[in-house]
Amino acid sequence: MDPIVVVGSGASGVHFALGCLLKGLPVTMVDVGYTGREPVLPNQSLVGLKRNLPDPVDYFLGSNYDSLVLPGKEGEYYAFPPSKDHVFRSRGESEFRANGFAPLYSFARGGLAEVWTGGCYPFDDADLRQFPFDYSGLEPYYSLIAERIGVSGTSDDLVSTFPLHRGIQAALEPDAHSAALLAAYTRKRDFLNRELGCRMGRARVAVISRDLDGREACNYSGRCLWGCPRRSLYTPSITLEKCRTFWNFTYLTGLYADHFRMDSTGRVRSLAAATADGKTQEIPLSKLVLAAGALGSAKIFLESIYRETG
Repeated sequence: MDPIVVVGSGASGVHFALGCLLKGLPVTMVDVGYTGREPVLPNQSLVGLKRNLPDPVDYFLGSNYDSLVLPGKEGEYYAFPPSKDHVFRSRGESEFRANGFAPLYSFARGGLAEVWTGGCYPFDDADLRQFPFDYSGLEPYYSLIAERIGVSGTSDDLVSTFPLHRGIQAALEPDAHSAALLAAYTRKRDFLNRELGCRMGRARVAVISRDLDGREACNYSGRCLWGCPRRSLYTPSITLEKCRTFWNFTYLTGLYADHFRMDSTGRVRSLAAATADGKTQEIPLSKLVLAAGALGSAKIFLESIYRETG
């Protein structure tokens, strides 16, 4: 039986793959799969890193200060540290032209969510009113994913907009500023709700407040952006690691998926992917899942149709 081929190791790709693996289906994942540095001094807090690293400037800002964004600078106002450089590393095949927007895509192992901030807010019925299903149809899967990756939160005033599904761990402790803001909101809650329609609550984030599946609970070290050494903040590469423990999973890294090929009946039969040295590797398949992000998946699809139809 030819495997199900999944292109991309981001959140959609790894969770689709894991679902298939749990059903005993063979899965091959095709991925460029760039990786970054392992977390340094894992027992240190953010402050401890600044004090104990031999070259903290290089770690936090880069040897050329690439992660330093000065006031008034045009373009991006938010930069990522050198430890996350691999997330936005490009390939020659991925050149693009853009006018008026800056497209984001990633060839990293785990995809763009390797640098996300963990917000996990479900759609409610208002969000889904134009879809053929409502929140109740998604709730079991929101709960499943929350139990799988670890989402912290609590029942508060945000429930009216963001339904509270099962599988939520206890909320993280707020810092002093957040606690003061919540206290002020509580004092003025009735007025804010009634007159301004303003509601406030605790963040729902993919950060564990208790140990889960070999990952350690958040210890408030402040190292989220640089890479959590405890893996408290969920990233898709964690699920990819789990996929790689299955006998029926094959991970093909270093491959850039370019297009798929169809037979005379229009069924997709193989995927053509470029190796690092520019050669083409053909991968037979029974089913193809494009999980390479909106831009990457669209490019593969359009390139494939163009090759078939001209």
